Order: sequence, then C-alpha cells, then structure tokens
Amino acid sequence: MTLDYLRRLEALLVGGQRLRVGRRTLKGVTGYDVTGLLVGSEGTLAVFSEATLRLIPKPESITTLLALFPDLAASAECVAEITSSGVTPRCIELLDAATLEAMRRAGNPIDTRANAMLLIEVDGRVAECELETERVGNACTTARALDVLVAQDPAQRARLWSARREMSYAVRRLSRHKLSEDVVVPRQRIATLLDRVAASSERNAVRTLTYGHAGDGNLHVNFLWDEPEEVPRVERAIEELFRAVVALGGTLSGEHGIGVLKAPYLPLEQAPELIELQKNLKRVFDPEGLLNPGKIFPTGPHASC
Repeated sequence: MTLDYLRRLEALLVGGQRLRVGRRTLKGVTGYDVTGLLVGSEGTLAVFSEATLRLIPKPESITTLLALFPDLAASAECVAEITSSGVTPRCIELLDAATLEAMRRAGNPIDTRANAMLLIEVDGRVAECELETERVGNACTTARALDVLVAQDPAQRARLWSARREMSYAVRRLSRHKLSEDVVVPRQRIATLLDRVAASSERNAVRTLTYGHAGDGNLHVNFLWDEPEEVPRVERAIEELFRAVVALGGTLSGEHGIGVLKAPYLPLEQAPELIELQKNLKRVFDPEGLLNPGKIFPTGPHASC
C-alpha cells in the first residue's frame, strides 16, 4: 500500500497552514496517525507539497511465470495453493475468459483452450527465487494448469508481460464505452465473486470482463456498452457488483479510491455514524468544502442505499 512507503509529508491546509507529519524512525506511535489519514483522503483534506518515501533494494533475482487454466475455478485454486504454500509472490495477475478473448482478437496467440490466465512473479535472492518458482510451478500443476511458461531471461520476461500491457488497448476496442470498477474481496472468495458477476451480467444483459491482482483479491470488473439505452442495465449491474462485494466481506475500492462515481454507494459498506464522523473530520480540515467537493461522501441519498 502507498502508506507503507511514505515516511513524512508536508501538507498545506486551505487556510495556508503548513503541517509536517510522519517520522523518520522505523517505529513510532505518538499521537494520531495523521499521515495515514491524509494519504487516504483523496485530496479532500490538504494539498501535499513534499513527500519523503521509503526505498527498498532491488531484488537479486526475478522470475516470471505465465500459467493457462481451463476455467476460473482452476486459477482460483492455484492462487490458494500458492498462498498456502508460504510463497509471497510480488504479483499474481488474473485474466478471465472474456479478457483472453479480447486479447486473441487483438492478435495475441493465446491457447484457445484457456479460459483463465495467471501471470505470476517471484523475487528475492537467487536460491530463494528458484525454490519459490518450483513451488509456484507445483501449485499450477496441482490446479490443473493447461500450460506453464517460465521466463529464463529479461527478454522472455518482457515478452510474457507484453500481452498484459496490451490488454487495456484490446479491451477498449470491444465497445464505445467502458467503466472499470476496482473492488477487493478475500482471496478465497474470488471465484465466488466472479460467479456472481457472470450471473449478474447474464441477468442484466451487460457485457463484463475481469482482470486484476488475484494475490490480494483486488479485481477490476469492466462493464462494456455501446448505446445510451444500455446505461440503466449497466448501473444495475454495477450496484449488484458492489452489493456482492460487501456481502462477501470485501471493500468497494482497493486502489482507486471512492472518488465521485462511487460516493453514492459508500453507505453499502460504511455505517451512517462512521460516514458522519469522517464528514466532521473533513470540516475540521476544510470548513468551506473547497478541496475536491463531492468526492468520497455522497451529496444526497442514493435510491438503493
């Protein structure tokens, strides 16, 4: 998370007051965690003018694996196998069947038997990396992978990642409009969420595809449409997604924040008392509501909340 790599901040309040928050030490619990509050505020509390970041050494070795699976259930089983084996990959990227089909249309020669893909990387010292690569490979085999490719050098790593980097362009070619919703569920609930997304997509006659960071349960569910008359169905499917995420013990955003578009749905996850407490904090920092007005907190009740 961003906060894990941020040591100190210089923040400017609306009235011109300059705050320095954070610490240089590894540990410290003096007062409230104002740094964490500001980092997660989406620009609604202050303007940052300076940041001190924590740097980490580059890993000695990196290995990239690409695994293809017959279905999403098998890929979810693989993620569970990897994490239960004690391996902590630097990333586990998940691509569903619709995403793979979009990439095939864009010219990527992906095995037509595959309905899910995992792009996995491990890093560390050479010996540790080799051991973790073996464990990841075993997990893929246990989960019925159709094929597992292991990059042997940086050039091969780049080739394995190239399809993932081109994915967004391939997806955008599928429709005139696309909206990506960033949600998180516990890792063991990923397959359940994807099943519910598929059911909602069929029920509402809305095209969807999903990719994201399976290693921490953070998925990007994309909604595709062409004509204005489809918008009500898309909005209904999005609300069903959010309700499913909360029901599965998840959260409405893992990376992008609540912003303006998700603000009406905040009451699905947070109690009125908690929302009001956060609004009070906002008023302390920004009494006139000048910083990113309308962001995070709903300006009026949503019809379904």
